[in-house]
Amino acid sequence: MNTTASDDQSIQHSESAPHDGIRHVVILKTATDWRSVRRIASQQFRTSPENWLVFVITRTPDALGDLSDAWTGDIGFLAERSGAKTVLGTRDELFDLMGKIGAGLDNVLIFQPKGIIGKYLGYRLYRNLRSILKSAELHRMECDALTSGYSIVHSAENPKSGRKTLWNLAGVLGLVGLSAYVCWEFRASTPIVFPYMVMITSVVLSAVLFGRWGGLVAAAAGMLMLNFLFVIPIRSIKIDSVEDIMTLVIFLVVGSLTSVLVGRAADLLSSAREKQAFNEIVLKISRKLTETVTLEKAYELVAGELEKPLNARVFIVDYRYGEKVFAAELAKQTGYDILPADLLAAQIALETGEPTGYGTSVANDTILHFQPISGGNNPSGLIVIDKIEEQKLADPRIRVLIEVVADLSGIAVERIIAEEEVEQVRAKETTENLHNTVLSAVSHDFRTPLSTIIGSATSLQAFRDKYDEETINSLLDDIYNEASRLDRFVAEVLDLTKLEHDDLESRLEPVDLVDIVDTVAESISSHLANFNFERDFDHPIPFVSGEALLLEKIVQNFLENATKYSGAGSNITAILKSNGSTVVFTVADSGVGIAPENLERIFERLFKVRHASHTESSPGLGLSICKEIARLHGGRVWAESDGQGKGSRFNLELPVDNVIVLENSEMTG
Repeated sequence: MNTTASDDQSIQHSESAPHDGIRHVVILKTATDWRSVRRIASQQFRTSPENWLVFVITRTPDALGDLSDAWTGDIGFLAERSGAKTVLGTRDELFDLMGKIGAGLDNVLIFQPKGIIGKYLGYRLYRNLRSILKSAELHRMECDALTSGYSIVHSAENPKSGRKTLWNLAGVLGLVGLSAYVCWEFRASTPIVFPYMVMITSVVLSAVLFGRWGGLVAAAAGMLMLNFLFVIPIRSIKIDSVEDIMTLVIFLVVGSLTSVLVGRAADLLSSAREKQAFNEIVLKISRKLTETVTLEKAYELVAGELEKPLNARVFIVDYRYGEKVFAAELAKQTGYDILPADLLAAQIALETGEPTGYGTSVANDTILHFQPISGGNNPSGLIVIDKIEEQKLADPRIRVLIEVVADLSGIAVERIIAEEEVEQVRAKETTENLHNTVLSAVSHDFRTPLSTIIGSATSLQAFRDKYDEETINSLLDDIYNEASRLDRFVAEVLDLTKLEHDDLESRLEPVDLVDIVDTVAESISSHLANFNFERDFDHPIPFVSGEALLLEKIVQNFLENATKYSGAGSNITAILKSNGSTVVFTVADSGVGIAPENLERIFERLFKVRHASHTESSPGLGLSICKEIARLHGGRVWAESDGQGKGSRFNLELPVDNVIVLENSEMTG
């Protein structure tokens, strides 16, 4: 059976309602407007009305049987126009329908009347539905009376506010009762005004502890208690004399005025404290934002500082990369399926620079509140607030707090973006300078050996018949040595380029530095034979996490440098020490030493140290490669020297791998 609502739109009764695939149900048991229902249901279900079944409970089997049920037809028609499947029916028809489709439901949202009777009826409906629907989530919402086409909706599932009111009332009556008991116990030994003074004290305490309404209730209760216990006839509310009536009226007036004044003073004190807390939050966020250097840290800071005063979830979502990236990030942070209403509210907030969404009058068909952040001339992101009470968003102080924090965030974002742009320009200039330096060094270091190779080869081609065998072999040695030098230089350039783009983490394994030092020392034993080479190792030396071949390059570079810059017969010592969390490898020599101003620069690319007693032919990439390898291993390299002619110490520090420490003898034996 169908009933026409308007414009030939049909609203179905329960017996003919299509319900295949329905997972969300809205049950209306009170006169409320569709705008409020749609907003709350969208927030609860996170889906559009096309996926809902709206069941409007009617008073009679005929939904439009009388004018008192006219609202059911209106809201049913509006629900139909929104795309929802709408059913009009009685409570029994609702229970029958829920029994048929209950197994497939995810959420049921009940809108019940406000008030004690409404709560009782709503709770009965909830209990009946709970016995039918075992797996679905049931929620109750409480609606004010429908006025001017709009109704205020509150959650009916959180009894904290009602309990708080009852506890406050109990506290007020307890203070009044305690005061009456004290007055009664000391009535024989105290003046006649004593009970009135004690009751006034209880009124003041009630106003301080429970607000002005608590003081007013205490004044009324105190007047009744004084009349009952201390006005003749005692233990009766009857008053015989006009004087007693005037006394009680004056007490009530004084008590009421006192409670109002004390309550107002308490409100002012509370407001001052809230302002102080507000200022402290703003100053704290402002101070921390000035120290923040990345957008990620700034967003994390703002969200964390706002969550406590708002008692809500707060996210900062970047919008600089477009709507698709924004929607993906919003879904990731909130854990919700993002609806078109969410994106519409966000877009309007960015275009207008004003807050939108939940708690506002603009695009409020969403569970989220959006506050735009402007970084420079373009919108940079949004402060997204979830699970906040609508009444809190209506508080002007909260709105000001959110707007001020958004402005501070915008200033910080603008500063950070400007700094990043400056850093990018500097990095580009550094890269260009480095490229120019590399090209200059490459051209120079290529030209010198190539000139030698070309000269020697030309001489052999032109005068081979005139040269003796010793001269020919000398020219061939020059060609071979210079070609080898070029080969090493090209290999070092390729190694450094590879290391800058290397992902070493997947290849890390426990490495024994003792074994690596012994292996490298053996491989260059012909060089070390001319020196007094010694080892100084702690026992045991823990493993480090790394790639053996790369660490061998550092050890070999340190030892070869020591042989290159030390005189024959001088001391060279390989040292391995551990402090439990790191292992330090050191090569100490007694060679030419390093000037203090060059101790850090020697690890720069293409930097060369000129010594009067030594001609450097290396292109200056070896130590920079060592520095890059150490960085990839989470370690560091550095040099130490007491000055030129006083020897050097080259150090490599690496973190210890989280493995069992074995004695070196066990590892090698």
